Amino acid sequence: MNIEQLNLLVNQKIVLIQNPTMIEVMKIFTSLMNAKTAIVLGLMLLILLLKRKQFKKAMIFGSALSLTVITVEIMKLAFHVERPAGALIDMTDYSFPSGHSAVASVFFLSLIYLFKDSIKNRYAKYLFVCTNIFLILLIGFSRIYLGVHLLSEVIAGFAVGVFFICTTVLLEKLVFKSTD
Repeated sequence: MNIEQLNLLVNQKIVLIQNPTMIEVMKIFTSLMNAKTAIVLGLMLLILLLKRKQFKKAMIFGSALSLTVITVEIMKLAFHVERPAGALIDMTDYSFPSGHSAVASVFFLSLIYLFKDSIKNRYAKYLFVCTNIFLILLIGFSRIYLGVHLLSEVIAGFAVGVFFICTTVLLEKLVFKSTD
């Protein structure tokens, strides 16, 4: 099975489970990483890190998020992939890769990286990590459910976000040998 066939199969299965209530629920989850919300949440996280004088961590998060957003926009302009027909919400920009999925990956993986070690209770830490991973996947799924992305576009968005958070964390460890 190639990627086009997989995209088609996923879309066919999603249409079977769509209903008005779930559409509204998916709109809520997709709005967690729209541009305005992502900017507000990103700024709140940066302010928190700076207030705690965690400058290296603020730089990691800010760099990963900025590089992700810039790369997604360049890729959208370079590939010119139109959105799938029949979307349940209005979107006007290009489709590949999913910016929501990319930003969700960076944001929620950053939360895991930045805060998991400060959670002492093993079960609370596990719940924190699982919740953040679940939110990444749920936001990606919401984009497919609402018909504004294909599975391959969401996976590409995840890949961009994961690449930049991993790259910035690795660079921080190699260059700064951070302890904060």
